[in-house]
Amino acid sequence: NGRNGRNGRNGRNGRNGRNGRNGRNGRNGRNGRNGRNGRNGRNGRIRSSILISTLVNSEIALYGIGGNCQSS
Repeated sequence: NGRNGRNGRNGRNGRNGRNGRNGRNGRNGRNGRNGRNGRNGRNGRIRSSILISTLVNSEIALYGIGGNCQSS
């Protein structure tokens, strides 16, 4: 539970830490690389799924609006 610690849980700016902010390879970490359930993290799950879902939803919305405009 220390800040700026490596391999620490609940640590900020820690590598390989769980629930750590700005940590690499951390679970539930913000701004972490290779982190699960992490915000602004590379190779993070849920974040990528949200982006994909938002992109798909936006595309469906755009195509739907375009279809309506073309039909009308």
